[in-house]
Amino acid sequence: FKTRIPPINTVISFADKFIKDALSNIISSELTAYSSFTQFLNASCRGSNTLKESEELKDFISNPTISKDLKKSLLDDITGNSLPNISILFNLLSANNRIDIILSVCSAFVKLYYDHKNIIEVKVTTPIEISDEVESTIKKYVSSIKNGEIKLTKKKDESLIAGFTLDFDNTRLDASIRKRLNMMKKQLKTN
Repeated sequence: FKTRIPPINTVISFADKFIKDALSNIISSELTAYSSFTQFLNASCRGSNTLKESEELKDFISNPTISKDLKKSLLDDITGNSLPNISILFNLLSANNRIDIILSVCSAFVKLYYDHKNIIEVKVTTPIEISDEVESTIKKYVSSIKNGEIKLTKKKDESLIAGFTLDFDNTRLDASIRKRLNMMKKQLKTN
């Protein structure tokens, strides 16, 4: 028994095509669909985050030996009635035997929507909680580089020791002590 796993570029192109079609239909529809669109976007973000945070769930979804019905059933159990729009997406992907690309679909949907609305995702990682003043400064800094609405996500990582990392637009600014220590360690090894 052999299972053919599609190449990653096929999976990504399918997810992109699916999401571009869905997004263009939603954008071209009347404003009455705005609330359901916003619900779908929020559900996509939550679904995407849930899948990103759980290695076991990702492994389960991508396992070709597990039936699509079992995968769909588990995803429905996780989302329950709280995310009916995501349940519709699960049904669509399951019917097309593509449930394994749900993370790519949710992520692509959020990215295309943010691109369309000119929203810039920014993630700041620090060893301690940051104040509102620091958050405001970060937003002003990113706004001086990129035009658009800033969506800031804060993450705490004590391994940075001090300083911060700032991720946006495929760019990372790393001003952490951990990075400096690693650079010093590398220099000492080469000398």
